[in-house]
Amino acid sequence: MFSIVWSTIRLGISPMPSSHGARQAMLDLCDEALQKCINQAINKPNSNVGDDGQLRIYELGSGWGNMLVALARRYPQHIIVGYELSFVPWLVSIVWLKLLRLNNVSVHRQDFFKVDLSSAKLALCYLYPQGMVKLEAKLTEDTGSLNYLISHHFALPHHEPIKTLWLKDVYQTPIYLYEVR
Repeated sequence: MFSIVWSTIRLGISPMPSSHGARQAMLDLCDEALQKCINQAINKPNSNVGDDGQLRIYELGSGWGNMLVALARRYPQHIIVGYELSFVPWLVSIVWLKLLRLNNVSVHRQDFFKVDLSSAKLALCYLYPQGMVKLEAKLTEDTGSLNYLISHHFALPHHEPIKTLWLKDVYQTPIYLYEVR
């Protein structure tokens, strides 16, 4: 409990899992974004897509691992990478992934703001307003191959989403799809 409280104070946000409806909406947008990535790779042979069509999908702030599990199951042909700084959720994710024997996913206890995102084609996040400001700055500075970003609830301040899904929940939660290249 102390670890979660300490991480919440230090990071400015507690590890909050996405609802089932939010995960499903994010996966639907992943399908769309990944298809666009594959189509772009066909037209541009020197892209960051392997010969077998394998792509890297990053979850920035993977929390308890719920979305990582959903991504790994939905896209067993792709590489799924999660980043989480909070110790207990990171540890739970590691155990969860090992128990489920999901070999196409890894989770790192690292600050994704300090990680090279250049090998990812798609990233997902459920951050907070200041986190989105920092992420936008990082995406502007990085010259990698990240094509798409899916954000649960919080928007990038200076980017227009190419698609927004609204959940049918009490909050009418938005899920945003951005093209960042």
